[in-house]
Amino acid sequence: MLKLSQLVDGFDLKEKPSLEVCEICIESKQTKLPHKTERIRASRPLELIHSDICGPINPESYDEMKYFITFVDDYSHFVQIRLMKNKSDAFECFQNYVAEAESQFNLKISRLRCDNGGEYKSNHFTHFCMEKGIKLEFTMPYTPEQNGVSERFNRTIVEKARAMLLEAKCGKELWGEACMAACYVINRIPTSATEKVPAEIWFNHRQNISKLRVFGCVAYLHTPKQFCSKFGSKTRKYIFVGYCANGYRLYDPENQMITTGRDITFNEESIVMETSIDNNTEDVIETIIEDQPSDDSTIIEDSVNDVIGSDNHEREVPARPKRNVNLHTCMV
Repeated sequence: MLKLSQLVDGFDLKEKPSLEVCEICIESKQTKLPHKTERIRASRPLELIHSDICGPINPESYDEMKYFITFVDDYSHFVQIRLMKNKSDAFECFQNYVAEAESQFNLKISRLRCDNGGEYKSNHFTHFCMEKGIKLEFTMPYTPEQNGVSERFNRTIVEKARAMLLEAKCGKELWGEACMAACYVINRIPTSATEKVPAEIWFNHRQNISKLRVFGCVAYLHTPKQFCSKFGSKTRKYIFVGYCANGYRLYDPENQMITTGRDITFNEESIVMETSIDNNTEDVIETIIEDQPSDDSTIIEDSVNDVIGSDNHEREVPARPKRNVNLHTCMV
């Protein structure tokens, strides 16, 4: 008001402007308060864990998974991912994460930061945290910025997984494998938050990334001699889809199974998800089908819930391969 009276004529400021709250101004102009740009970082591993759930994702993965949950250690920025059929599986996933993480460092988790999702507020979840001495830090409703670390990691995982699937011409049903592979890579690249790569801090040794391979490339798995004839083939073709503790995860489209192996020769110049593999004749036949989404499906929009492309023509992916037991965790 004072500045206005100095810049124009015809405005006489006879008294100080009122400092009372104007409800009409609040109703018409109120915005969200700014968030602090700096925060206090954890000073040791497991002091603070960030967690968030992404989903439901459409389409579901070939093994009927609809969600994934991430756990990010604030100190190292090491992220672990687990696939889930339902949100209620979050409790079991967290139990497993706590057991693995605490045995890794011989330390206790102090705090878990998450949103107000009902899966984090269930009686089983809260009681488990009380027994373990874990303090739950819930974000305010409709304020994802307060859980920005997990939100950002989920978005990064989905972006990298989308890129791998598109480059390999894979079907969207393999989004779970792609997300786990992306998580493995993320843990082995530098971040602005730490001086070392996250996996080096987590495992306490320098990382060797020579294990990295092109997602979706041809993988030739050695067949043990007791399983092949004298003059039979000593290898079998698979499709590389990820990593496990001491080897690689391979997809066999012929038998519709995920298998693991170590003695593998890769052809990273050849992408085979756009083709079907015939291990008898070793001929490669290109097949294209039209994707017909179901009427009751819901496409998740934008950001971390947006899965991998929206074109109407997809390459064929054999239906629902069987998954080996205990392969839902991204082992690193």
